[in-house]
Amino acid sequence: MSLEAVIASVERSERTLTVFNPNDGEADASGVVDDLRTTLIDRNVEVRSETTESGRPRDFAVLAMDGVVLATIDVESLESMLQASDTASGKLGFDTEPYADVLRHLQETTFTSYDRSRMLEATREIEDRAFRVGHGELHAGFQTVDRLELQREPYEQLVNRGLSVTAYATPADAPFELPNLVVRTTDAEEIAVHWFVAYDGGGEPSQKCALLAEERSDGFYGCWTYDPDVVDWILTHLRDRYGTNE
Repeated sequence: MSLEAVIASVERSERTLTVFNPNDGEADASGVVDDLRTTLIDRNVEVRSETTESGRPRDFAVLAMDGVVLATIDVESLESMLQASDTASGKLGFDTEPYADVLRHLQETTFTSYDRSRMLEATREIEDRAFRVGHGELHAGFQTVDRLELQREPYEQLVNRGLSVTAYATPADAPFELPNLVVRTTDAEEIAVHWFVAYDGGGEPSQKCALLAEERSDGFYGCWTYDPDVVDWILTHLRDRYGTNE
């Protein structure tokens, strides 16, 4: 699966969060649906409300994808979890540990029109997670060797930490050397137009995460994810097409 295909697959995997009988069926009065839409605006989730004839269950949320129920939870608990996870992570992703059973289904995110500053912010979150775990593989592509050169210091820290780090950049004949860092220089178009960083979790599936975006005329479009399967798609493609470190 190419990098472009991974983004397309995530885009198609929109979840639906249905809030049943908010505030005893008074959806307009409660505002809970609007609050959840605001909170989950970039989480690849459609939030809607539904009122049953019996009025039950009240203030209850069902998360589903393609008709398959992924999680159920009362709205009060969901709002508390979202608030706590935002505070815990402080940045872009949900804290996976305290609320993994529910929040893991809300962690796949799509975005549009990110500038380089926002992309670096997202990249740092994934790099920081890899640094904290302290082992495993990190694969990163900054499109060009010049842009990779600007990241020399943080990537020197990552390899010194003990991570196996592979960097990807264009053009193929541009030299870049850093002790213990594997560099794949190539003329492949997908490396030229995609910014990515993917961490294999160091053997811990719950720690897997990735950022993947395509540069377009109005900025970067793509996703970040904590879904182990999506992270594996990215890593498998990179290893198969550009080689392994062995």
